[in-house]
Amino acid sequence: MEECFNGDLKSFLDRVGNRWVISPNQEIFDEPNDPVVERNIKDCEIEARERENEKVKTEEKIDAGVDEAIEEIKKKGNGCFSLHSKVILANGKRIEVSQLSIGDKVCCGEKDGKLIFSEIYAIVHADDQTVTQYQRIDYLKKDGTEGTLRLTPKHHLFISQGKTIFAEDVRAHVTELLLFDGKKLIPVIPHRVAKEWELGYIAPFTQNGKIVVDEILCSCYAVAPPYQEIINFAMIPIHWFLEQLDYYNAIIKKSY
Repeated sequence: MEECFNGDLKSFLDRVGNRWVISPNQEIFDEPNDPVVERNIKDCEIEARERENEKVKTEEKIDAGVDEAIEEIKKKGNGCFSLHSKVILANGKRIEVSQLSIGDKVCCGEKDGKLIFSEIYAIVHADDQTVTQYQRIDYLKKDGTEGTLRLTPKHHLFISQGKTIFAEDVRAHVTELLLFDGKKLIPVIPHRVAKEWELGYIAPFTQNGKIVVDEILCSCYAVAPPYQEIINFAMIPIHWFLEQLDYYNAIIKKSY
């Protein structure tokens, strides 16, 4: 009998662990079926309907939860980076922030001489059409070449004391930022700070709330008072929800 199954049916049976039974077709048999068989068929139909209803309810909850989560994220941190800003992946490749995908691991600093990479778990703002105001921060790299960081004025970035401040509070020749020189974070003082307008913006979130962008250690957050650990704690429910969303999406895909 299995030799008569087509490819789609065989694939389906593989996905359900090759669990199947022969059930008589009531439209074919003239004689009444065994009442046990009829009862089992009805039970299967009821179970199938209940599972389908439960799946629909789960999908509705997920959709509603996603909207709620995104709104909460927007309230807590609507600061962004320039689309052309560069980040460093775990494989050493440098790409523009606009090319990031969920699950990518990016450099977010170092500890005790060891580079730290954190996973992108959400990209909450992305737009390539809106003209956006940026705080342009120019600085000199270790090799003497000039580097430039662009981020929205209310975005947080780290200073040498380990604290975070708003980008709009950075002062040329005064503020000590943290520059990643390829091996470690070192203090750097910008020589020029100015307002600049550019098309587009993007806001990626990492697991630990930090990210090295254009060689400068930045926070993933904005708008709220710049207290990194407090915001990390406040973001736990959003982070947890997105993890649950991935889990339920995986279950739904597996059920098909």
